[in-house]
Amino acid sequence: QPHAVATDTAQQWGQPAKLKLEIISSQPDLGIVRDFLSEAEAQHLMRVADAKGFVTAHTGSTTQGEMYAGMEAGNPFEVMKIKESTNRTGTVCLLEPSDDALVPIVMKRVASLAECHAEQVECLSVVKYLPGQFFKQHHDGAFRPKTVFIYLNTVPPGEGGETFFPYVGWKVKPVQGLAAMWGNVSETGQADARMIHEGLPTSGDTTKYGINCFVNEKQVQKRLANVVPRT
Repeated sequence: QPHAVATDTAQQWGQPAKLKLEIISSQPDLGIVRDFLSEAEAQHLMRVADAKGFVTAHTGSTTQGEMYAGMEAGNPFEVMKIKESTNRTGTVCLLEPSDDALVPIVMKRVASLAECHAEQVECLSVVKYLPGQFFKQHHDGAFRPKTVFIYLNTVPPGEGGETFFPYVGWKVKPVQGLAAMWGNVSETGQADARMIHEGLPTSGDTTKYGINCFVNEKQVQKRLANVVPRT
């Protein structure tokens, strides 16, 4: 049965007062929240990301320690060692709290749903997939206890674009404003292989937009506090 989580305060965007998590699987943890974002919020974030610009999606070879060291040095983005990937296509835009007033609101909402400190939520990683683009099977990392993925637009039925969890045997369909949340860590503290997932390609003329909201094991936003905002 769905259960209510913390009350949201961003009423100016038309967000419902309570978010209801519907449990898809409890072993491993996977659930969805309908209307996590309002239509206005989803459209606004797509416009913000399009205005900031997308870059080709890659995979980072940076270690967890190197990422944290870069944050301490006030250089969290340029420190990434990037390599080409055959595992994924598409583009990505990283939205920081200083990019738009809605960004920290969404980050706090993610923290409320994930029951974590707001500073554990990494910068919002907006992804954009043109028809035929994909992200093959992968894991988000044991240093990210939870992931919340938000769909910014609806992909018409029959045109793909689902997030597929092979172990659970479930495909989450892209519906505007819907969020899926899952755990990445097993009871032993290791990466939970049952949560390997993939972003299936879309067909037709549909471009898919979504946001990866990664919950880090550390308070990464505190580390970003001294980073000079981009202009």
